[in-house]
Amino acid sequence: MIALLTFVATVGYAKKKLNVNVVSGDVSVVCQEGKTAAVEFNYDDLIIEGKPAQEYLANQSANHLKDWPEDNRKVATFFLEKWNEKNKDGLQLLEKGAKADYKMLIHVTYLDLGSTAGAMWGLKRTDGGCIVTATITISDQRGNRICKLQVNELKGDGQKFWDIGTNEVNRRSYAYEKMAKQVIGLAKEKK
Repeated sequence: MIALLTFVATVGYAKKKLNVNVVSGDVSVVCQEGKTAAVEFNYDDLIIEGKPAQEYLANQSANHLKDWPEDNRKVATFFLEKWNEKNKDGLQLLEKGAKADYKMLIHVTYLDLGSTAGAMWGLKRTDGGCIVTATITISDQRGNRICKLQVNELKGDGQKFWDIGTNEVNRRSYAYEKMAKQVIGLAKEKK
């Protein structure tokens, strides 16, 4: 009985799988208090569910294509807010173009936007969640790369417990929030 309880306790506290890896450089830059980075998302070469982004969006509906720039703005704003909330004592993010100590480029190369039905009726929090693959580069203002990170098939939550109207923008936002958490956690671990 004691062995079983020990096993359950150990499994319960097992380290969560990280989908973010350091490719090169010093990720501890994320922990620098009082420093800022202007964040930019890049969707060049993006594949959504096996198709080039523009083709995927055009096949969905005219609204998907028309709403894409605004959806990206909403998701970027959510990412920035959640990052700053979770990294109060470290690098704070500012909007693209702001005067900052560093630049952070997040080049998203793959998205699976998840499923509303999976999110609404799934048994796990991540059911129906968005999957993202990206490269994150942090550079100084002269363009010298400080660190490069790879985000590999990171799956976000399909919904939050209060979210009864989950949609693609929300699911992407939750995946980007998880990306922020994992980058910050990795940086603090390496500090």
